[in-house]
Amino acid sequence: MPLSPVLMGVGMTDLGTLGGHFSSAHAINDAGQVVGGSDTAEGSRHAFMTGPNGGGIDRS
Repeated sequence: MPLSPVLMGVGMTDLGTLGGHFSSAHAINDAGQVVGGSDTAEGSRHAFMTGPNGGGIDRS
């Protein structure tokens, strides 16, 4: 199951998905939020952004 690990300092954080089997990170802002794409449980690809406490927020 390919998930998007993102470098956070000296480690990595698993971003998870929006319920599907795939996600990819595309950019990270100065606040440390990551934007990317993820499959949903229904099989659609949606944009996501990580929230202030981690976890993906569906932006589609």
